[in-house]
Amino acid sequence: ILVSAYHAFMDVGAEDRAMEMITRAVELAPEDPTVLSQAGWAYLDFGQYEQAVEMFERVLPMDEQNGWNSLGLAKALNALDRDARRIPDLLRTAEQMGKEQKDAFLLNVLAWTYREREDCDNALRLFELVEELSPGETDAKQGIESCQ
Repeated sequence: ILVSAYHAFMDVGAEDRAMEMITRAVELAPEDPTVLSQAGWAYLDFGQYEQAVEMFERVLPMDEQNGWNSLGLAKALNALDRDARRIPDLLRTAEQMGKEQKDAFLLNVLAWTYREREDCDNALRLFELVEELSPGETDAKQGIESCQ
């Protein structure tokens, strides 16, 4: 319920209340992989990278089949300019999970992550895959154009 409240508060622009909800959710369910993952992404969105790393580090062993957690941890570590050697492995894990689960949205976010890292080779490869999996339903075309 608190994770849903977080999203509802975000929808209406009440960011402080949203963060209160996600923080409380973690306090009440510190071993719930869904809560930890949502908290990790919330902290990442708010630029609270240390907290994001903590959430993703906690959730990864609990939910190894969730590529979003690997991607989130990679993004947080990159923002902190920390553990640079670990980031490529996390990105590969996210890609593997995205491909196995045919998750075009995950692959699209991953492609944009590569684009942000100025790695257009990997970004283009993934944007093209996203277009195959979900033609016209993502901004992959814009991503392809941004790399050309």
